[in-house]
Amino acid sequence: MILRLQEAPTGMNVQIAHVVSDLGGVTGMANLDAVLEGERDRYKLADLADPRIKANRVEIAKSLEDNWRPDLLFVLRQQRDLYRDYQRRIRECDQAIQEHMKTLEG
Repeated sequence: MILRLQEAPTGMNVQIAHVVSDLGGVTGMANLDAVLEGERDRYKLADLADPRIKANRVEIAKSLEDNWRPDLLFVLRQQRDLYRDYQRRIRECDQAIQEHMKTLEG
């Protein structure tokens, strides 16, 4: 699913995946959310980086040079929403497994 999440930014010439290894992580999702909320200033987007990111602010900002096409933003929103839905479903499965495991202990 992360690969799908990277397709729309790449199509917009946004190369965030080159400096952020996990687009589904804190920095990647913060940037995706901000872009989908209308933020276009690449330095403001770079400021959203988690301190653990190895790339510096300038490197991140360079990766966010953009071509914010509406059709690709639509695709990006759909992919982000699906990613979040899958993550929620995985958490639900994990919880159900944990609850079932408790019934087996004892």
